[in-house]
Amino acid sequence: MDDFKKELKRLGDIEFSRIKSKYRSKVDKKGNISSAANNLKVYGDALKDTSEKITSIANKLYPDMGVTKDDAVKALNNLIEKYMVEIKKLSGF
Repeated sequence: MDDFKKELKRLGDIEFSRIKSKYRSKVDKKGNISSAANNLKVYGDALKDTSEKITSIANKLYPDMGVTKDDAVKALNNLIEKYMVEIKKLSGF
């Protein structure tokens, strides 16, 4: 299980770095209502993209590493929550 978590985090961090770079330029820092609406959309899009990509990585890893699906889901949820906090900071919420 520890090997699975480490590998998921390693691959997840690589993918999340790409996602942050992609969405960082889309954040609007003007501070008005339209920029808040834009940033909310960026937050949603980045979160969706992150969830899909990290879930895909986990689905490829867990069968080969002898991890149960329940344990893989727990590890995945913890990692996505961590990334969600970073996305929230990135988008200004």
